[in-house]
Amino acid sequence: GTEVRPDNVDEVEPPKPAQEDAAASPDRPDTVDLGWLWASVRIVGISLGALLVVVGPFLAILAAKAIRRRSRRGADEPAARIVGGWDEYLDAAADAGHRAPAAATRLEVAGALGQDAAPGLAVAADRAVFSDGGATADDATEFWRIVDAERTAFTATRWQRVRAALSLRSFVPEGLTRSSSRAERSRTERSRPA
Repeated sequence: GTEVRPDNVDEVEPPKPAQEDAAASPDRPDTVDLGWLWASVRIVGISLGALLVVVGPFLAILAAKAIRRRSRRGADEPAARIVGGWDEYLDAAADAGHRAPAAATRLEVAGALGQDAAPGLAVAADRAVFSDGGATADDATEFWRIVDAERTAFTATRWQRVRAALSLRSFVPEGLTRSSSRAERSRTERSRPA
């Protein structure tokens, strides 16, 4: 006799994918090797990091000068913008290698710098600060236009422009450079034979 089984079916769960992957051989042709990608990303990352270390300080100097210039140009009052323009003019002169006398009026500084527009800028800055009428927004705009033109006049060659743009002289307080040069002179005088 034949034995008849009932019509009920037992459900069997398929194997889980993690189990299947673990059981699969590692040399299957459909797997993708991304080792080259990680090596490339590492090389590019190290190269960009080294470039940032080398170029970063120069970019920081340029950014600091741009932020300082923008804050001076964007002052609320026209008189403050003009005074900021005068400060920017002096900083551009310092970065180009021209130092203004320490205890001097704006006109004396303008004479020491020897630029054609300097006396006019000095008079306009004095007028903006000391006059009762005050300065207008148009005066401030015109003052900054002249300052921008004079900033480029301090440097004749491209190399001088790059050197002035990356110079830190305008960030060093005037008294600090004077005292250090005085100390250097006194050291030199002491070291000379009598």
